[in-house]
Amino acid sequence: MKLKLIAMSIVLLLIFVGYPKYKMMQQEDEIRAFLKGPFIEEVKKEAQPKAQQMNLFELDMLNQYPDFHFYQKYPVEAAKLPKLPANIDQLMKDAMCAQIAGFSTMNNSKELKAFVRVLQQDKITFHIIIQDKYGTEVAHFKQQVADCSVLQSVGEGKPNAQIPVITVPEKAEPMEVAPAATSPVEQAATL
Repeated sequence: MKLKLIAMSIVLLLIFVGYPKYKMMQQEDEIRAFLKGPFIEEVKKEAQPKAQQMNLFELDMLNQYPDFHFYQKYPVEAAKLPKLPANIDQLMKDAMCAQIAGFSTMNNSKELKAFVRVLQQDKITFHIIIQDKYGTEVAHFKQQVADCSVLQSVGEGKPNAQIPVITVPEKAEPMEVAPAATSPVEQAATL
């Protein structure tokens, strides 16, 4: 009788302690599968039309899990691109980390915690690569999500996670965009 009682208490303990951990691992696996598969395609569906509408640059994305590369290819030579401010690295870091704060609105706190754990454990990294019209890399910004201070408050489910304030310089040199060449001769002349 005592043996049955001990066995039942061990089974109940495993169910109450082990099952939530099992569910958390299951959610993490689902999140990883999403990030490895359709994540970039969904981001492309949202971002590419906006980039085309602005008509400033061509946007391409590459999923090399856990690294996500976002390529911004501008239709001008590197010399004609506006000069980047001195604090551009910090601005880009703040912008990328601010995107993470948007996840604090997720309704399911367990799913949010699983998402944050995946971001931290897998060391998810975002790369933004700025290129000129020839594909030459002009700038490269890299941000590991685990380094974002906002990630901790999002993971704790705080509704008003501190989102970094991003300030853009007021005066930037305008970018000259050459008109699109229509014939092969005109295309060769612009090279």
